[in-house]
Amino acid sequence: DTGVSFRKIDVDTDHITPEKYRVLSVPSFILVEDDQEISRAVGAQTGKELSAALAL
Repeated sequence: DTGVSFRKIDVDTDHITPEKYRVLSVPSFILVEDDQEISRAVGAQTGKELSAALAL
C-alpha cells in the first residue's frame, strides 16, 4: 500500500471539485495532501511522469 489514492472527477457532472482546485483543462493531475495542493500536471502524462510526481 502506497498510501496514495486516486479520484476521477467528471467535470461535466461535478462542478464543485473542479472549481475548488481551479481545473481549467483536462486531463489534470493534482497531488493533494491535507487539502493542500502539492503538485499539478496538465495534459496527458506517461506512467513515468506520474511516478516522478508522486516521488516528491
